[in-house]
Amino acid sequence: MQHEPAAERYAEALFETALNHEVLDEVAQDLADFTEILESSDQLRLFLRSFRVTASDKVRVFREVFSGKMSDYALNTIALMLQNGRSEVIHDVRELYADLVKEHRNIVSVQTYTAVSMDEKIREQVKASLEQHLSKDVDMIEYVDESLQGGIRLRIKNTVYDGTVAHQLEKLRERLR
Repeated sequence: MQHEPAAERYAEALFETALNHEVLDEVAQDLADFTEILESSDQLRLFLRSFRVTASDKVRVFREVFSGKMSDYALNTIALMLQNGRSEVIHDVRELYADLVKEHRNIVSVQTYTAVSMDEKIREQVKASLEQHLSKDVDMIEYVDESLQGGIRLRIKNTVYDGTVAHQLEKLRERLR
């Protein structure tokens, strides 16, 4: 997924600061909590995106409401985004920051798509195989897609590995043409 360069700069600066102060998890939680509130509150979204409210008023209200409820690092970064009129990148900053933390910890997220939910034994075998192949710890995110008929599709960052029955049948059809 492509992110705006501004989001990348905010996330990288926040990551470096949190890493230096040993508060990676606290900042990640602050960003997750704030984006959850932002996603669930139409009023907050409208307020932060309003052209009628000045940037300094947005920052003042934001600081009044959230000061003491999140780390100064997350608070100051979000306030800076608001001051610069960049509230639309807050969600991306949260995602990018989480990716940087995972990368720092040698963890890769893998999305798995199967026709039925994997039982525990299969789940552990897939995870162990991926960890051995990738030489990283794997954070598996599982999705059930009944249209797949069988097999598994993996998405690692922007790369998709398709071992589904439907994909194998499509490849066979193409060879027979």
